[in-house]
Amino acid sequence: MDAEMMNGISLKKQKPLVLIDNKVYPSLEEEVITALNVLSKATEDTDEGFFLLVEGSRIDHAGHQNDPHAQVREVLAYDKAFKAVVDFADSTDVETIIVSTSDHETGGASVALQLSESYPEYVWKPDVLLNATKSGEYVTRKLASYKASSKKDLYHFIKTEILERDLGITDYTEQDVLNIVAPGANPHNILNKLVSDRAQIGWATHGHSAVDVNIYGYSNTENGKSLLYKYLGGNRENTEIGRFWEAITGSDYHKITNLLEGTIHHTVSAESLDDDAATELLGGFNEHDTLDPEYATFKAKVAEFKEHVEQLS
Repeated sequence: MDAEMMNGISLKKQKPLVLIDNKVYPSLEEEVITALNVLSKATEDTDEGFFLLVEGSRIDHAGHQNDPHAQVREVLAYDKAFKAVVDFADSTDVETIIVSTSDHETGGASVALQLSESYPEYVWKPDVLLNATKSGEYVTRKLASYKASSKKDLYHFIKTEILERDLGITDYTEQDVLNIVAPGANPHNILNKLVSDRAQIGWATHGHSAVDVNIYGYSNTENGKSLLYKYLGGNRENTEIGRFWEAITGSDYHKITNLLEGTIHHTVSAESLDDDAATELLGGFNEHDTLDPEYATFKAKVAEFKEHVEQLS
């Protein structure tokens, strides 16, 4: 098999969050293992080796949604994929260098959220995240799909199916339930906040933040480890990561940049859209910067649900 001609597509849309029941699509770990096996086999008789880029993209989406229980599960799924790469490096005698980082932080999450005006507790409660077995995205879809016969029926469904069963919340109040379906409310944000508050996790934004991100490196040779320490140890500017890969691969990034100059990328910014187009195309769960038709469908479903709630007695 020619590695240069291989393209594996397991689905036409974005990968479901880990906390959505997924019995169909491969995990990130499984995809990584498959890619490593194919690429190593395809290059075993050459001196060129291969370069593999892996993204845990749904970590970012959970951050945009301020969904702490979904985000931690996505991070753990990425950790499994990272371990698979490290295990691969340890299993080969070919020098392998691994770098893991992020292009930005999303959400600005922090622990020890102050819940009252009294002196704050220096604590957070991770068990709350473990108790939540479905993502905020999942439970919001579930709620929006429920055709309640009355407000009493709807409130009972929210209490038993959404809060208790899916989010593991049993200390909710009647006001919590009313807030979820209040006119003008965003049920997705409210459900995620119910979990965040109980875990004492605070969020700064539904967008990207200026929080520093970590750089992790690994190599199966002393030379590789030395290069990682030399180029990426300590505090670094993001551009230095690119310079690191340029140095060890012998690439010329100025030449590559010149080759890309003038390339037209067909993207659409939120600012370039009128209100109707923004509603149809942008449609992010929290108005973030992902242009995904699936988000627009999600928002339309929630809007339909809210209209249904207004008609209940």
